[in-house]
Amino acid sequence: MRDRALLPAAGRFYKANLHCHTVLSDGRWTKEQVKAEYQRRGYSIVAFTDHRHYGWHPELMDDGFVPLAAYEADLNEPFPPSGSFQRVRTYHLNFYDTDPVARGGFEAVQPPQRYGDMEALNAFIARMNGDGFLLHGGLKDGVTSWVPSMIQSNFGASPAFSAAVSMVLPLVNLTGAYLAGWLDHRVFRNEVKTSAALMGLALACLLALPMAVQASLPVSLVLLAATTALMLGVNTMFINVMPVKIGRSSGAAVLSGSLNAITYLGAALATWGIGAAAEGFGWGAVFVLWAVMAGTALAVCLLLARPWGRFVRKCEMERGDLV
Repeated sequence: MRDRALLPAAGRFYKANLHCHTVLSDGRWTKEQVKAEYQRRGYSIVAFTDHRHYGWHPELMDDGFVPLAAYEADLNEPFPPSGSFQRVRTYHLNFYDTDPVARGGFEAVQPPQRYGDMEALNAFIARMNGDGFLLHGGLKDGVTSWVPSMIQSNFGASPAFSAAVSMVLPLVNLTGAYLAGWLDHRVFRNEVKTSAALMGLALACLLALPMAVQASLPVSLVLLAATTALMLGVNTMFINVMPVKIGRSSGAAVLSGSLNAITYLGAALATWGIGAAAEGFGWGAVFVLWAVMAGTALAVCLLLARPWGRFVRKCEMERGDLV
């Protein structure tokens, strides 16, 4: 298999780890030891996600290291009399604080301990998103978060099967990132055009979804998986690739931060809004909402594709990449 670079050669990159434990939960190192070891291995960013312990360690921050405030929540089946953890199914959720300075501290909260109750779990995630915590943007996360509830409601699927689907979807989503990279490098050479193509495919899947739900669970799952994978491809273009194209321009950091903020705001609004639409108007309304979101995003991408191409060429000329 031929080697392929997934990131542009130009730009500044930072090595990050978004999940680790310290002695504050079940880790072996103190937070200071964690920082020292990760810096030794070339890391600049570490999220401290101790079990049930909110970790915000500003004293560790310096010019070469950024600690992210976070914690890990869990939702477990009832423990057996023996207390054997190996026999208990569980969800582990990492929540990342978007504004720890303004918050000034936080007592880690746990989701309702009702394993398999996807509506309660999604409501907890929506609450945390609304409070400024990230579980990880709009359409992709809105679809992913509510797929288990949708298949339980429309097909009578068991909680175990629904949970399995929610675990498999992130793996399938990776194909969207690879597809986006291939389309951008080989076909469009424009990140917004690539995003428009992915949005168009996602819109086609969502328009076919109402008919599929009436007929077949497997077809519905394929369409939902394709939608979330395509949306991850769009996220990859906007958050990871577009800021790098600006290169050393002072606007790169602003663009990256702004796009991240919009993505997470969209995730919070979508998770809450989709749940409210499903409860108030049924899943048919949710399917229409998803299609409207995708269609609107497609129209925006089509409008911005040419201006983005001109802007990228201007940045390349300023850096001397074009002559």
